[in-house]
Amino acid sequence: MTGESGEMLVEVEGLPGADAGDMTRLLGSLRAELRDLDIQSVRQPEAPAPADAKSGGLPSPDQLVVGVATSPDVLASVIGWIRAWLGRNRVRSAKLSIDGDTLEVTGVSSAEQQRLIDLWVSRHGTGG
Repeated sequence: MTGESGEMLVEVEGLPGADAGDMTRLLGSLRAELRDLDIQSVRQPEAPAPADAKSGGLPSPDQLVVGVATSPDVLASVIGWIRAWLGRNRVRSAKLSIDGDTLEVTGVSSAEQQRLIDLWVSRHGTGG
């Protein structure tokens, strides 16, 4: 990988009725598939611990942090992979965030969604 790199937060929203076990399996599946891409890293961030907890936080049940080159080609590839994964799984959508700029994608293809993805990639892609 060349060029600049950054972190993309991926927050998965399950379908109504999905329980914690469903979300754990889904997130594990996405994490495994992302590892096959040209990315730097993928990890599950810690969720904030409750105020009365005696230990640190637990892994977030619905988020991944993906270390990725911020080239337009790599970002578009990762987004395309996530969209395909959404279409194959019981997941409503995924929110992708870089530097506080968030894009919500679904497994459903539409011209408007593609236009929004292209715009988002152009804001965060730093060359090829």
